[in-house]
Amino acid sequence: MRPSFKVLMGRLDITAKISDRLISLIVNDAAGVKSDTVQIVLDDRDNRIAEPPDGTLITVFMGYEGMPLLPMGVFVLDKVEYSIAPDKMTIHGKAANFGGSLKDQKTRNWDKKTVKEIVEIIAKEHGLEPKVAKRFQHIKFEYLAQRAESDINLLSRVGAKLDAIVSVKQGALLFIGKGEGQSASGQSLPQTWVYKNQMLAGSRCSKNKASIYKSIKATWHDKKSGNKHTLIEGEGAPAFEITQQHTSEEAAKRAARAKLDEQARQGHSLSLNLLGNPVLRAEGQLVAVGLRTGIPTLWSIKSVSHRLGGNGYTTQIEGELPRGGKVDPVVAKSKPKSKPKTQVGR
Repeated sequence: MRPSFKVLMGRLDITAKISDRLISLIVNDAAGVKSDTVQIVLDDRDNRIAEPPDGTLITVFMGYEGMPLLPMGVFVLDKVEYSIAPDKMTIHGKAANFGGSLKDQKTRNWDKKTVKEIVEIIAKEHGLEPKVAKRFQHIKFEYLAQRAESDINLLSRVGAKLDAIVSVKQGALLFIGKGEGQSASGQSLPQTWVYKNQMLAGSRCSKNKASIYKSIKATWHDKKSGNKHTLIEGEGAPAFEITQQHTSEEAAKRAARAKLDEQARQGHSLSLNLLGNPVLRAEGQLVAVGLRTGIPTLWSIKSVSHRLGGNGYTTQIEGELPRGGKVDPVVAKSKPKSKPKTQVGR
């Protein structure tokens, strides 16, 4: 199959104008507050490429000829670079709706507010649609201060305590669980099957045996008795102690469980170089088929880089174990009866 793409600058389709000048087209899709980006490198041999106006929206589609091209995101022009000898123009874009006022520093309190209420208020202030995973919606903070801190940093700080991801995607402010393979509405995201013969040189899996914490200690203060209490999630050594003191046993337990889940996921990592697959997205899930026994098959995708250029179309992913850190080496021992709709390039 022959790789294909489409690029819109504002509402203008410039694909035909840049097709014979395209050196590379790279779309990076990352989980969390790292902004998605696009980079378009063009041959500027005659210096006749018009520079895009400030604030231009860049819409990118990628895929293969004969198949519907998939939308890779909408980006706002961030920077234009010119290389000399040979002459090249590099257009950089960041995900639209990310940054700007979300990074303005503010001082205010969020006492006795739930996660849902906090996200809804902030989303409304920035013209975004709030989307909060159900399991986080009713978590309430007795005391939460925002002191000379941006809204996106505040939400990221709250998300870190709950093992949640905060992100801005397609006009929505998302607060969802890490590695769950679910959308904010609770629906499961599609699992993409990837076969060993689709994996290119440089693909690897690693297991960190030494530095992963097996148990987590957290403390909380009982206002009635005035006593300090300690609880432990998990078992075994090494143990990690959360230094922040929590206001309730529930909050301490929640933080310890979140940290334990994070450690379990980070103990395994996957890095794959693949034939280009526009379906793959950060926070989706991937089933790796045909790997040696002992390597997990189900992975949560942390980041994806789609690269199209003279060497064809490739996709690089970084993955970690799904939430709960369960190693399941037999999920994909048998092939599905029919090819999954998300399978591309096999």
